[in-house]
Amino acid sequence: MAKGNYKELEIDTFYTVYKWMSYLEIDPKKGAKKTTKKRLAGIDKEIYAIIYGYSYDGERSCFYSLSQFAEITGATRKSVSTSLKGLEANELISVEREKRGRAYEKTFYKVNLEKVPVSDKFKPQVEKETERYF
Repeated sequence: MAKGNYKELEIDTFYTVYKWMSYLEIDPKKGAKKTTKKRLAGIDKEIYAIIYGYSYDGERSCFYSLSQFAEITGATRKSVSTSLKGLEANELISVEREKRGRAYEKTFYKVNLEKVPVSDKFKPQVEKETERYF
């Protein structure tokens, strides 16, 4: 197990990178990321998939810290921060910061559902209860 105090991260949680995520267009000139790619790729796609997993229903949001995103993706906090800024600048995610006092307490991330292809086949698979036959 990696060093750190990541009590909020469950060991059995996962995220799914859907093929359609590779076709989301981005403007490389937006945000702090220096890239010539015109489609979502690499850490940007990984972070987007994590956020999508929490907010695909439009009701919930992801509130991982930069350290938690870094732990999951294996990237640095700076790379995660740059990626999040680029995703926000390209309007693929929205960011809401809850402020208490002088510092930000929590940051909430949601996918922009208007950018998600509209089709039932792109909705996440929800585990269904099944009967066991003995």
